[in-house]
Amino acid sequence: MAVEYSHIVNFFKSIASRICYRRHVRYSHLKTLLTVMRDGILLVGHDGKIEYANETFCEQFSIDASPNSLTGMTSGALIAIIAASYKDTKSAIERIRFLVDQNEPCLGEEIAMSSGRTLLRDFIPIELSPGRMARVWHHRDVTALRAAQAKLETLTNIDGLTEVANRRKLDDYLPREVHRCASENLPLSFAMIDVDYFKKFNDRYGHLAGDDCLRRIAKTVQQCAHDPRDLIGRYGGEEFFALLPNADSAAAARIAALMHQRVCGLGIEHLDSGVSPYVTVSVGLVTLLPGPCTSMNDILKTADAALYQAKEQGRNRVCTRELL
Repeated sequence: MAVEYSHIVNFFKSIASRICYRRHVRYSHLKTLLTVMRDGILLVGHDGKIEYANETFCEQFSIDASPNSLTGMTSGALIAIIAASYKDTKSAIERIRFLVDQNEPCLGEEIAMSSGRTLLRDFIPIELSPGRMARVWHHRDVTALRAAQAKLETLTNIDGLTEVANRRKLDDYLPREVHRCASENLPLSFAMIDVDYFKKFNDRYGHLAGDDCLRRIAKTVQQCAHDPRDLIGRYGGEEFFALLPNADSAAAARIAALMHQRVCGLGIEHLDSGVSPYVTVSVGLVTLLPGPCTSMNDILKTADAALYQAKEQGRNRVCTRELL
């Protein structure tokens, strides 16, 4: 980071020096380069007046004027022009003033714009000579990048077959919800859901039918959860999970029973099941009041033990436990 910052400072110091003093033999070439850059550049001189802005900066902040018309304008006047471009105008202006007052570099700060776009901002104060401090504002549009990252994150957290959350999402989400419930003294419930005799289902009806069966179960189980914090997903194979933050034992038991009931109600034929002519599920449910020492492993092991109990008792049922 230090090396990267050094390169950035040296680059912009060179730019600032050439623009502010306008004596460099290649000043006109530099202006041409900055004009065609797809990054927004704004240079404020030591007197608080605009020394330079390029066209990209004007586009980013919806300034309906040529960049040259900004030269000589006070930074306060420019702020008044661009204020409405920020999603949160008040906070954005306060942040700009804070950075100027602190006079410390700030790199890679994400800025939300009222247009819905996202800019990445570098603020770089540069001492040109004793008592002469210029300030460079550098903006990169990362809207497309952030959208691509969000899409990739979604894809990596979603099970490709059933389109519900996957194990990766659970591994990320469960510890955070455990911590939140512990700090707010709230209960948390977790259920493991296993499709009964699913291998026999695949053997008789084929894997395409098996895939369709899993998709229907995933959709049905997901529809039983109503709290925005609930997370329904596929644990792997024919196993699903239901993370129910804020749900005490009574509420969680009602949801688990509803999941069991509605999967049975799908009426998916399963003539090789040992418990029903239709597809059924076994559910292992655990409820706890998380504490500072509660681990994800403890929750999963207890839910798995409850699921094992449901299978031992004949499957097609819900078994519950509490983790004290």
